[in-house]
Amino acid sequence: ASAVTESIGSLSQTGARSAPSPPTVVQAMAVFESNNESHGTDSVPYRFLSSRPHGSKGLLSSIPPEVLQRERQLEEFFLTRIQRLENELRVADRKAVDYHVDYQRVQMKHDKFVEEKEATELQLAQTEQHLDEVSDELETTRRNYESQLSALSDLLCEANERVNELEQELRRLRRTSGGNVQ
Repeated sequence: ASAVTESIGSLSQTGARSAPSPPTVVQAMAVFESNNESHGTDSVPYRFLSSRPHGSKGLLSSIPPEVLQRERQLEEFFLTRIQRLENELRVADRKAVDYHVDYQRVQMKHDKFVEEKEATELQLAQTEQHLDEVSDELETTRRNYESQLSALSDLLCEANERVNELEQELRRLRRTSGGNVQ
């Protein structure tokens, strides 16, 4: 029991700076094991004495003050540890909720961008199809204009030849008739 008291005492001295520093789990387990060894193998596993039912106050008066002090220190340590773990759990839960909200927001943005992308791809395909149709129409119109210009050029050449023939015929007739034909 004196080794246990010394280990608890040394643990409480290290935490005298700001707040009592709780013993590490290894140190607490060492205290637990030494407590069980000092009571023999028939002993009941270690329990916090202060957490026993209220009807057992007679037992507490027969327990040495060192054991009660150790008991309070261990209880304080474990309660502090439980509180710290609960705080860490609350922080982790809060972070998980925040991350989930962020995930949902990003997922919604992603879905929106995917929809916009699909709409843009559809619009691009329609625009390309319309461009192909307009290009075909333009090519057809160009060929038609070229063939019309070619036909008009041919007609103009024929008409020009006909005019030249008629002028030559008219000159020939003027020469033969002696200038009386107007």
